[in-house]
Amino acid sequence: MPIYTKIGDKGKTKTFKGCCVNKYDPEPCVCGKVDEVQAAINFVLAELKNTDTKEELEEIQKDLWQLAGEVSGMPAKIDFDKRTAELEISINAFGEPPKGFVQFRDTLSCWLNECRVRTRDLEREMNKYAETLHIRPEVLKYTNRLSDYFFMAGYALGKSRNIQ
Repeated sequence: MPIYTKIGDKGKTKTFKGCCVNKYDPEPCVCGKVDEVQAAINFVLAELKNTDTKEELEEIQKDLWQLAGEVSGMPAKIDFDKRTAELEISINAFGEPPKGFVQFRDTLSCWLNECRVRTRDLEREMNKYAETLHIRPEVLKYTNRLSDYFFMAGYALGKSRNIQ
C-alpha cells in the first residue's frame, strides 16, 4: 500500500480518528505544530551526548504524542499537571535565568531555541482553538512551561560550553 492517499490533493486530511477534514481545520493545524516541535527535538537528539537530557527529551516527545492524541479527542495517558511540575524542577536545575537578551551561538543551543520557538507557535495555535478542541487548561500550562524548558536548556548548554 503506498503512503499517498490522494486525499491531500483535494486539501483534505484524515484525523487520528479517521475523519476526513480540511487541512486548515483546527485539529490538523494543532497536530501539525506538534509535529514541528517533534522534528526540532529530533535534531537535538541526533547531536546530544548528555544521556540525562536525552532521556528527558525522549519523555517530552512521548508527552507531545499524548498531547496530539488529546487534541484529537483521545484521552491522554499522562498527568499533565505532574509533568508540568517535573518540567519546573528541570528548569530550576538549569540554574538562574539570564538577566538580559540571549543569543544562542552553537548548533545544539540553537536547536534547543528552535524547539522553544516552535513550542511557542504550538502554544499560540492551541490557545486559538482551545475551546473548539476542548483543550484542558493543564495541557496549555504544560505547553507554556515546555517552551521555558527549551529556553533554559539551550541557555544552560551554551553557558556550560562558555559560548553565552
